Amino acid sequence: MIDLITEISFLKSILLAVGLISALLAILGTFVTFNNLNYLSSSLTHASLGGIGVAIFVGLPVILLAPVFALLLGGAVTIFFYKEKSRIGSFLDLTYALGMALGIFLITISPGYQKDFSGFLFGNLLLVSDTEVYVLAAVLAMILIYLAINYRKLLLISFDAQFASTCGINVKGQSLVLILALAFTLPLIIKIAGITLTIALISVAPLLFEQRIISVGKIMIFSYLLNLIIFGVGIVISFWFDWPTGSITSLVAVGIFVIGYSALKLTKVITNKRQSR
Repeated sequence: MIDLITEISFLKSILLAVGLISALLAILGTFVTFNNLNYLSSSLTHASLGGIGVAIFVGLPVILLAPVFALLLGGAVTIFFYKEKSRIGSFLDLTYALGMALGIFLITISPGYQKDFSGFLFGNLLLVSDTEVYVLAAVLAMILIYLAINYRKLLLISFDAQFASTCGINVKGQSLVLILALAFTLPLIIKIAGITLTIALISVAPLLFEQRIISVGKIMIFSYLLNLIIFGVGIVISFWFDWPTGSITSLVAVGIFVIGYSALKLTKVITNKRQSR
């Protein structure tokens, strides 16, 4: 009986983590895609490893220290973005290199810590804790509240930042909040899902649905559902064949994107041919 209760609690934590991560990446991924910040999110994702390394080296919980490191990094990126916009690509490359190098170095020299870097690359859903689930839920709640208050402003900025600025909207302030939300959330997700899967899920669904759907709200909802499907298929395959969950789920995400994108392009070609007749 005790074993059954333990298994139910274990599965509940995994399912809740999957649902929360899917929602967070659907929301953030949609705005990242519409604001052309995919390269920024990828760089912050890799650079977040630096914060994880610092947390492990000093012996503090990753879930507490890594987001703080990422917030500082996100603030620096935002400042550089508005000061030296033409060179932001080079700065992001340096951020990527710094975070990865610092993280790997500190983890390597940390005494008594198992040097398993595959966990950071591909994650491990089986190790998710109740504390991590609670933190993800709190972050999602804060993002949803902010989204409910500033939804129209964020929409206008996403479609036309210059027009939004002329309407009196603080474009820089809203952009800063988006980048900081990314910076704070990504390390929490990486700890569970890994770098590879996080990058895949933040991009795949929004990139697919923006081809056919105009409504940002609908893109978020469909992205959330697709993320759940990707997670579900990846988990089933990994359990069935005893393969690593993170890497398989990442491959599933990329495979769905390739199939979906090809289908959309093929449909567009067929439609254009019919209209030309």
